[in-house]
Amino acid sequence: MTKKQKIWMWIFIAMFALPEILWSPITNFLYILYKGGNHPVILRNNFLFNYKYDSLLKVIISIQFIGAFLFLVSWLKIKRKSKSKILFWLVLVLAIMFCLASFFILYLVIATQNISF
Repeated sequence: MTKKQKIWMWIFIAMFALPEILWSPITNFLYILYKGGNHPVILRNNFLFNYKYDSLLKVIISIQFIGAFLFLVSWLKIKRKSKSKILFWLVLVLAIMFCLASFFILYLVIATQNISF
């Protein structure tokens, strides 16, 4: 892997991880779907799920999806250069899971934007 590829891969990881660490929108959204209600009990209160910040939530989840997808693409490009096949497949499966989770949650946020309770 070249230095340029490593730098871009870390940028893509940061695009997914930084919003998840700061606000954890995907984890909170999954918890809300699982438990129901607007405020997760286990996780910290998240201002993004307030109706006033709906567009900001979409932007942050979009950034996470783009970061996870671009990381997946860059990881697939280095398939031949990977020394450990187990590590390659483990990271690939995790990247696919993160990418799919981000996509489906983004879809749910966009699809349910006009629903009010």
